[in-house]
Amino acid sequence: MPATLTKGIEELKEERNKLVKQMRDFVETAREEKRNLTAEEQETFDKYKVDIHELDSEIRNEETLLQIEQRSKELDNKYDPANTDNLDPTEDPENRSQPGRQVPPQNLPKSGKGENRASEEYRSAMEDFLRNGDGMSDENRSILAKEIRSQNLGTQAKGGYLSPTDFDKGLIEIIREVDIFRSLCTVRSYSHDREVPVEDDYGEAFWTDEEANYTESDMDFSQLTMTAHKLTTLTTLTEEFVADEEIGIIPILMERFGWRFGDKEEAAFVSGDGVGKPTGWLNGATGKNGAVAALVNNTIDFEDIFKLKHGVRLPFRKNGTYICNDDTTLALRLLKDGNGRFMWIDSVQAGNPDRLNGSPVRITDHMADIGANNTSVAFGDFKHYEIADRGKTFIQRLDELFAGNGRIGYRAFRRVDGKLKRAEAICLLTHPA
Repeated sequence: MPATLTKGIEELKEERNKLVKQMRDFVETAREEKRNLTAEEQETFDKYKVDIHELDSEIRNEETLLQIEQRSKELDNKYDPANTDNLDPTEDPENRSQPGRQVPPQNLPKSGKGENRASEEYRSAMEDFLRNGDGMSDENRSILAKEIRSQNLGTQAKGGYLSPTDFDKGLIEIIREVDIFRSLCTVRSYSHDREVPVEDDYGEAFWTDEEANYTESDMDFSQLTMTAHKLTTLTTLTEEFVADEEIGIIPILMERFGWRFGDKEEAAFVSGDGVGKPTGWLNGATGKNGAVAALVNNTIDFEDIFKLKHGVRLPFRKNGTYICNDDTTLALRLLKDGNGRFMWIDSVQAGNPDRLNGSPVRITDHMADIGANNTSVAFGDFKHYEIADRGKTFIQRLDELFAGNGRIGYRAFRRVDGKLKRAEAICLLTHPA
């Protein structure tokens, strides 16, 4: 990470914190003098709010740019034809879980299914297809067709091919940067629809005398069906760009598809209705006693944050995270507890989230603003939301559709589902009408 940019981010954070302190001083002075803010103070206060919001955006942009630049260097190295050191010919994403709540990977099947996609030969064949379409070599066409047959994809593969294994790995890395829930939730890979058991009641243990009979206590289970919803995207590149062999097509498509897929699935994991998309946790979360009602409809009080955190039982609270949108964070940064201490603590280490009331805070654009009847903040242990990936990414090249504009189209799809397994694990803060 370049030192100059890192220093710039720290300076931006320092400037933001100074503005927050000045805003707090305005409020505290007026409170001590038992008066409202003067017109001039209010004007300055409102200006600082806007300035802080702009600083927050600039800080996030700088941090995102640093991540992209670092990843670009890694991709340039990975897709350098002369460099095969970073390719792993044994790893298949179908048999591993994505980070979040890790699940041990399974061994690759002995049949060799999926091994072809992990090879440098397959990746080179896919690059040939993406660049030359039907003009690719017969040898590469045979390599790609062999994988389609091994996966039993039939007619659904007509005109397109499964992405190379390292494309899938890189795509998931990008999606994880965009979609915060892939690092918070449990992520598994399934090859077909799966009935997932959900513990509704763990049962209980009993104190028992020596040689006395055991008391039976069964666990109660319900089931969730994890299916697969199709997420699609389409992009175009100019003919001149595709013809330039100095530029790899695979990393370009990986970047575009990753950001699009990540943003769309994050929205569904929050509030999806389950119709043609995953079911978001907003549509099932109850906490231990239902949603917490905010004191007022147009702001957040420190009591709201305490009540929200205690809206889930202790086992879920220990690993809990606050979720809200970017505008809501501004209100949360200004909160103080009953002892006059700020509840928001900025992270001092890159990559670690800021903390509110002792717990991490993550930001998504897909939560509602503070306002009447809105749910503005959530808190809970999000590992009890399960994300189910199905199969690989499928890519098709479109030669004729955009030919009149001198462009070549590329469309892709992947399949995913998501459902909340424990409604009590997440509590919501809702504002009155």
